[in-house]
Amino acid sequence: MFVSAETVLRRDIAGVRIRLRRLIRDGRLSEASHAAYAGGMDQVLRVGPFGDRPGASRLVRVSFADPAYRGDEMAVPLRWETRGRAAGLFPVLDADITVSPADPEGTRIVLTGCYRPPLGAVGAGLDRVLMNKVAAMTVESLLARVASAIDELAGTEEEVSQVGGR
Repeated sequence: MFVSAETVLRRDIAGVRIRLRRLIRDGRLSEASHAAYAGGMDQVLRVGPFGDRPGASRLVRVSFADPAYRGDEMAVPLRWETRGRAAGLFPVLDADITVSPADPEGTRIVLTGCYRPPLGAVGAGLDRVLMNKVAAMTVESLLARVASAIDELAGTEEEVSQVGGR
């Protein structure tokens, strides 16, 4: 199943690229990812096979690949996967966070990804009823957290000139 969310920041693209790389380097993007994923999984666990029972796995591994560039665009691949005993009960999300110019004073940030519902036909049915809504809310939550973290970082002109916006 595909999920996507988009927002526009009133910031120049060079500064957004620098801040996004800093978020990854400093582990803050992982923190935002964990928080968004945990919020989405909490929704699933309340109605899922374990409810609030102790031992239900909510540990998630978030991994990022190096940014890729094409023209003015920068894309950061990421993967979310649940770890532990219940890992096979939750989907793995593969996605990209892409930044591109929106206009001379703005930058578009898009998070687009796909996941495959677990548990075959049962999982596909659960996806139609609940998981796709949870996935969409989770991706929107992550994108909002990323945009907020980018806004909170103070980039300097020195940073921009040092890395040339890449």
